[in-house]
Amino acid sequence: MKQKMVGMVICMLLIISTISATGTMVHDAPKQANDEIQVDSAHKTKVDPSYFWWLIGADQKQYTSCGYGFGLYEDYVLYAQSFQPSKKKLTAVAVGMFKRGSLPTGLMVKISIRDDLYGADLTSKTINADRLTGMGDLYLADFDDIQVVPDQTYYIVVRGYEGHYWLFDVDEKYDRGHPWDGFSYYGYSYWEPFTEYENFTDMDFMFITYFIKPISTPLSYLAHSPVIKALVEQSLLGSLLTVWQNR
Repeated sequence: MKQKMVGMVICMLLIISTISATGTMVHDAPKQANDEIQVDSAHKTKVDPSYFWWLIGADQKQYTSCGYGFGLYEDYVLYAQSFQPSKKKLTAVAVGMFKRGSLPTGLMVKISIRDDLYGADLTSKTINADRLTGMGDLYLADFDDIQVVPDQTYYIVVRGYEGHYWLFDVDEKYDRGHPWDGFSYYGYSYWEPFTEYENFTDMDFMFITYFIKPISTPLSYLAHSPVIKALVEQSLLGSLLTVWQNR
């Protein structure tokens, strides 16, 4: 599979100047080699984190999914989600992922932040893909704080391996950015907007960005408290935390 895909990429590199102007997705072939999209083990069950603390300290968020995810493939096939922060600090990112198949242990998923898709990473963090399961869930990349400019566009870039999938939702659940589809090969990279695919329209990947370090607690039963969840949803608890943080 890998040899076939590399051959396809080489062929595309030779003809990209003639077909890119037509809007053709020149990386369809690698994506097809990666089984395109897969449903998680919930079989299109809405994936929505019930743990209220995922939203504490959050800035930008799109934390639902249609149950499907797009597959990564080493450095060849990768995806990004643009966003516009409202705060001046970015301290962590969570992305919704799952895995399919029998995969080697020790693989890593790399999550990066960029202000230019063709530029260098502003910061990055790897997470151990052994933690991924067949059920969609959020996975946190807690990196060193970076300063960002509110309302300026930034990108969450995710790299993984065959069998790793990034969950997404449809109907434009997030209106301050959109997904991007790209491939990279020996220093050459190509990106294009990726808001539609077959019957999926107005897509956005599943993610949360944080301006305050996320809170984690073993008291998972609190997640099901309707009072706590209502406070978070109405941003009352988030506002109190913001006041405390800026005191």
